[in-house]
Amino acid sequence: MKKRKQTGTILLSSVLAISMMVGCGGSGNQTAESEKSSETESGTSADQVVLTYWGWDSQFYKPLMDAYMKKNPNITFEVTEVASTDYVTKVQQTLASGSELPDLMASESSYRGQMLSIDMWEDLTQAPYNVREDMFFDYAVGKMENSDGKIVCIDETVCPAVFAYKRDMAKKYFGTDDPDELEAMFTSVDDVIEKAKEVHEESEGQVYLFATAGAVNAWLCNIKPMEVVDENGDVIFTKKFQEVFENMCKLRDAGGIDVIQQWTPQDNAAYADSNHIFYPAANWSAEYSIKPNDPDGSGNWGLMTPPGGGFSWGGTALGINKDSKNKDAAWDFIQYCTMTKEGVDLMKENADYYTPVKSFYDEPEFISKVDPYFGNQDVGKLLYGKVVPEMTVPAVTEYDGVCDEVLTMVLQSIMGDNNYTAEQALEDGITEVKNKLPDVTVK
Repeated sequence: MKKRKQTGTILLSSVLAISMMVGCGGSGNQTAESEKSSETESGTSADQVVLTYWGWDSQFYKPLMDAYMKKNPNITFEVTEVASTDYVTKVQQTLASGSELPDLMASESSYRGQMLSIDMWEDLTQAPYNVREDMFFDYAVGKMENSDGKIVCIDETVCPAVFAYKRDMAKKYFGTDDPDELEAMFTSVDDVIEKAKEVHEESEGQVYLFATAGAVNAWLCNIKPMEVVDENGDVIFTKKFQEVFENMCKLRDAGGIDVIQQWTPQDNAAYADSNHIFYPAANWSAEYSIKPNDPDGSGNWGLMTPPGGGFSWGGTALGINKDSKNKDAAWDFIQYCTMTKEGVDLMKENADYYTPVKSFYDEPEFISKVDPYFGNQDVGKLLYGKVVPEMTVPAVTEYDGVCDEVLTMVLQSIMGDNNYTAEQALEDGITEVKNKLPDVTVK
């Protein structure tokens, strides 16, 4: 996810112990197997192990590492904070210099394909890990596999995304704040464009459906999920993004999108104002974006499935450096976070993260999350009971990050000039991708 923090090194230490790793095995009860205790017997000595980790999201890693060390007295963690946007560069520089990568590798979704194309990951489908595709939601598998179809990392959380909306604004302009009624009202992008015109006219240009083009792009790009690379290895930029640019320009011309740039203070402030109605939002948006920026908005927010269905937005995965000397301990920690009830509950409690392991979702209480902030709506039932099982996401490719960078540039041009057309956007986008990937066919 897009969380940025200062770079530094933290040593999380303790006197705890770990048993040798237990793999997922070949039986159907992977959760039960992964809950085998990793505590050593009283009086048994164990060698001290320092697990190195690069990452950026302390709200996830610190409570999970603290809890893990209490169970495992011989484990300590050495954490180097690296911003997600700097991660690929740091990895490449480390490899070029012949230095060591950390035991535990993190990979943010925007750069996942580029990261997984680097030959540095342990294959988790092999013994002793024995990870299987059927352990996870179908959509998640393609995000964790490399180009050889091997699962090499495990997502910390599923990331279903929908539309968050202001209830008072919805009532004023659409006559209802009921999510089911709103979903029936907005069944296509054309419906959104038409309503954008009506709202903008009724408000005399003061109210927009959306605050930022970046958030709208996250939705539009996922309505028809497809990989950006075809079977020949060519970048199919036109097929992937032409309709996105056309709809973005239509929404701009309808007065549907404000000119605020995503991830800026102005974007943060927009959550508390009365100038915007819809906010494309992932499951992590509530705790990281909406609630912190609109502390007085409790009860005035709702969630609804957008036209085209829910989509995946963001996410960070953990994997093991194939040259690590501590693979057993590294895998045991990944299992603890994503495959044991204790770790999974801690992730929910501290970071609102939900494991991609399907077996946990068989329990209705695991899915349910009635949130007073969202008008006592059961947001968990919507996100994890309805959206996640139906999500379709293309497999990651090594060129996703490049295309995302170009999209950001093109979106700025679209929103900065009302005369800038979708045709110009497509032409400029293709040119920029070709400049960044001179040895790749872009069409």
